[in-house]
Amino acid sequence: VNTHGTLHLAATAAKCGVKRFVYLSSIGVNGNCSTIPFTETSPPSPIEAYAQSKLEAEEGLRKLGDESGLEVVIVRPPLVYGPNCPGNFFALLKLVQSAFPLPFAAIKNKRSLIGVDNLVDFLAHCIDKPEAANKTFIISDDADISTPDLIRVLAKAMNRPCLLFPAPYDWLLLLAKAIGRASALEKLCGDLQVDSSFARNTLNWTQPISQGQGLAEVGRWFAST
Repeated sequence: VNTHGTLHLAATAAKCGVKRFVYLSSIGVNGNCSTIPFTETSPPSPIEAYAQSKLEAEEGLRKLGDESGLEVVIVRPPLVYGPNCPGNFFALLKLVQSAFPLPFAAIKNKRSLIGVDNLVDFLAHCIDKPEAANKTFIISDDADISTPDLIRVLAKAMNRPCLLFPAPYDWLLLLAKAIGRASALEKLCGDLQVDSSFARNTLNWTQPISQGQGLAEVGRWFAST
């Protein structure tokens, strides 16, 4: 679906005279962790089948654009947060709400995120701006955050106690491997930073909602459900 469904839709759109196709890909195309922030020139290194399928769709779209004249815009966001968010972020919200002591106080990672409202606003720019044609963009909020700080912000918004204690990462990794959750731990505690300056400068884009406001809104939403 991610690859063939996307290409079928884009080919049909081109035949119907659609001028521009904006494709929401994933930062997973570049990898699950970073030693330096990913940029649009970073080589693809997908780890999971999902990310591989997104990369194949990107490649197919570029080829289709060359053949048909369809303008293709590719957007690779990191983790997207917002009310009704699924997946790993929803699982983290449940953990924070439980007020269970969490062993992440010593984690000093950096994660790039983007609020759903900010992402939608950027996608609107990709539709309207002539400068977006045939570009690939990596986009995120203008600030990165560590896992402990993320937990603190969410706990405050939920009006829940934040109980963090330090534990060596090697111990956490051993435990995660034992229960088959090593990948989830890496996504929670590893570094994944992106540099969104090219996207911001090219489209003259400024995010409408600060990360603090966006995360607080998610915390309040979850506390009210």
